[in-house]
Amino acid sequence: MNRAAAFAAASGLVLVREGKALALSDDGKKAVAAIRKEKLLEDEALFLEEIGKFTTEQVVEQIMKMEAF
Repeated sequence: MNRAAAFAAASGLVLVREGKALALSDDGKKAVAAIRKEKLLEDEALFLEEIGKFTTEQVVEQIMKMEAF
């Protein structure tokens, strides 16, 4: 997850806020729109939608620190 976040930030797709929060940049929003328009990564989006229901801030922090949860 850390590598994906670093890659997205280096590519200009996300902005890093306060050293820990990520937000889509304008380019990131355009990329998401293009992906959705072409119906790419639909299975991945469904998976993330499902696990998102169970993902808390604490779980994300543990993942980012590579801790067991």
